[in-house]
Amino acid sequence: MAAQSGASCRALRLVLKAGRRAFSHSQGAAAPLSAQQLAEKIRAEKQEQKKKQAEVPKDRVSRRVQELAQLTKQLQRVHPNVLAKALKNGILYQNKEIVVINKPYGLPVHGGPKVKMCITDVLPVLAKMLDGMKAEPLHLCHRLDKETTGVMVLARDEDTAHQIQQLFKTRQVEKKYWAICIGEPKPAEGVVDIPIMEKEAEGNQLHYKMTLAPNYRVSSEDGNMFKVRKHRDASMAVTQYRVLSSSSSCSLLELHPVTGKASGTSAEWCHQH
Repeated sequence: MAAQSGASCRALRLVLKAGRRAFSHSQGAAAPLSAQQLAEKIRAEKQEQKKKQAEVPKDRVSRRVQELAQLTKQLQRVHPNVLAKALKNGILYQNKEIVVINKPYGLPVHGGPKVKMCITDVLPVLAKMLDGMKAEPLHLCHRLDKETTGVMVLARDEDTAHQIQQLFKTRQVEKKYWAICIGEPKPAEGVVDIPIMEKEAEGNQLHYKMTLAPNYRVSSEDGNMFKVRKHRDASMAVTQYRVLSSSSSCSLLELHPVTGKASGTSAEWCHQH
């Protein structure tokens, strides 16, 4: 019994010793970073970010796209008061019922995945800047895509907003867009008629984007055009266009969405140019 008891004690000491080594080892792995290590990590991340920004595309169009993408990120970091003041300084027209602003590029109208700042967020602040601290928040009357800049109508009260929304809904408002495309469309004036539909887009969170659903496609084998079955979720998207000016690399177009689907206009021209 004594021999067995001594052996048991030695075995227990070995287990405890091994347990202490394992515990101390795991503690070291989970230990928080020191101030120096944290500073070095932040410095490395900043250097990596600067490196990515320094990689400027050689193509002129790609450079401009990169600049606009960086502008979009900067707008997302702006304080609501600063953004509201910028919108106030850029007001195009206002009276007792409406305020017409110049929406900047890269700023979404509504919130969504990864959206830190949008037009809706600053409407209460803008109203107070215009009409005092007791002012009612301004109301949206319509929307524009994040990448679209230009005229946007806001209402000072809910009744006016509803009336203007009905005008847009019944297509009593004439919409015209200016867009820049690569190359020069042939002919210089015409109609684009390609159905569109919402499609699930790739990303970390579920979201949808407008995409084309053409009735005709070109065969990859012989290059001939063939008709495809119309998708049940597709809707009409007809846009009139004309070239206002052109150069060797791009053209300025005037676009008029006949069916009232501005997102269809964007989808059509992004696909073609």
